[in-house]
Amino acid sequence: ITPFLSYIRYMEHQAWSQRRGESQSHVTLIASVRHEGHFMLHQELLAMEKCYPRHFRYVPVLTRSWPANWPFLTGRIIRTNMTQSGEEQVNLMPLLECIPDLSQSDLRVCGSVEACRQLRQGLRAENISPLTVRMESW
Repeated sequence: ITPFLSYIRYMEHQAWSQRRGESQSHVTLIASVRHEGHFMLHQELLAMEKCYPRHFRYVPVLTRSWPANWPFLTGRIIRTNMTQSGEEQVNLMPLLECIPDLSQSDLRVCGSVEACRQLRQGLRAENISPLTVRMESW
């Protein structure tokens, strides 16, 4: 998440706060972790979303466990299942609900090799081509 925080803080300082809303830039940060305690700077990002709602959206996602009162997304943002023939099928619907205009977006991803592979597979299957795609896997 730290490379994305650098982008967001730069945009906050250079475009959003100094130009008083004139900037057309928009960032949606989807942070997906297994457990609530794994989020980095969760409260800061929530506050930033409140401060710059036209420019910044923060989507925290918990994939393994979550409190009963968790108001955000749960489960994987990129879902998979096996077809009857044994092929993996990727379901991008949770992601597309967060970013419906994905084909008009610059996509930046940091995730596991498997998650990046599944995302590429899902984009191909749905015939979605973001403006640019950069993925960093670990």
